[in-house]
Amino acid sequence: MLVLLTGKLRLWMPDCVELNQVKPGEVSGEMGVLTGHKRFAGITALEQSTALCLSRRQLRGLIGERESIYVKILETAVDILSPRLTNTSHVRYP
Repeated sequence: MLVLLTGKLRLWMPDCVELNQVKPGEVSGEMGVLTGHKRFAGITALEQSTALCLSRRQLRGLIGERESIYVKILETAVDILSPRLTNTSHVRYP
């Protein structure tokens, strides 16, 4: 999981279609850190950027050491993912 501190990033699909731009304070890769599945999108810096990276192993390490931080990260991930799921469930396919 990546938390962008400064700069700007571009998320893209393998066919080079841009999915989104990530701005400071935003997160990317939260699904992968929670599920352990490989990323399906690429990421490119659009300008010089600084980010905090958190691996699945590091996240799980917080369970015993810093449980309150672990819980806050999970709550934040749910807050990020819930609107995406809601928006996706309203899409009607032919």
